[in-house]
Amino acid sequence: MSKKEIMFLIAESSIHAGSGEDVGFVDQPIQRSKFSNYPIIQSSEVKGSLRGYLESNGKKQEVETIFGPEDKGDFASAVSFSEARLLFLPVKSLYGVYAYITCPYLLNRFAKEVRLAISFNSAVFNDDAVVLEGSFVAKNDVVILHEFPFKVQEGYEIPELGVNGPEVNFFEWLEGKLYPDDENYKYWKENFLKRIVILSDENMKVFSQIGVEILTRNKIGESGTVDTATGNVWTEENLPEETIMYFSFKLSKLYKKPEPSDGVRTEEGALLFLKKELIDKVIQLGGNKTIGRGFVLIRYAD
Repeated sequence: MSKKEIMFLIAESSIHAGSGEDVGFVDQPIQRSKFSNYPIIQSSEVKGSLRGYLESNGKKQEVETIFGPEDKGDFASAVSFSEARLLFLPVKSLYGVYAYITCPYLLNRFAKEVRLAISFNSAVFNDDAVVLEGSFVAKNDVVILHEFPFKVQEGYEIPELGVNGPEVNFFEWLEGKLYPDDENYKYWKENFLKRIVILSDENMKVFSQIGVEILTRNKIGESGTVDTATGNVWTEENLPEETIMYFSFKLSKLYKKPEPSDGVRTEEGALLFLKKELIDKVIQLGGNKTIGRGFVLIRYAD
């Protein structure tokens, strides 16, 4: 099985996938790509979190067949994962509460990963922003993100897809993949297109730095005061809730010799198992899980 499969991660709480090193004034920064500096979640964290979720739901035998033994064993993992990459970052908007911002670079990288035969024009001007029809984050042809105003750019063409039928706008296709047909997600699905803002690649890089959460935390000791023995105060960087990321995975042959009791015996069976057990489920990624960080909804880009 050579085809890459794509899953989305939609943050339902802020995510702290820490890099383990301090950078500048942030003591506990998030993981970032070394060459682009965009936020990522390392593939080992993605794989480990999925494995932990499945095992906690009583699927240990199937997990060992697909993911390999947790310790050294007689066979290797049959699945490989990419890092989770940024697609949309939610940022504060003067109109409409918040906007989902992205840029041609992030959109084209996603299109390449999914093997979509489309391309987004990089000609988004630095002082401009592209919004979709019916946007409620633009007013009087102006979008204001944080305190920065952008003029709405006219004439930018959104690629269309001919996927199993007539051509549809790329973002309309994406909307159907991101949110379940569920009353709990009805508000987000109905308003997704109205929140989209495409910025220039340069401005998007700036917002990927200033648009994340930076929290100041401390530890309270038994006396009810700050515990000075462990360090008074530290800063922690988080991806905000509503962040939208994606990762790819690829299944190879199953290296474990099938046994009569095995629930997963083929590559096709492994894919069906992962889809059945993960799609529309909420798992936790990253650190600080006991204080509610890292809840993400999993969706599948079929």
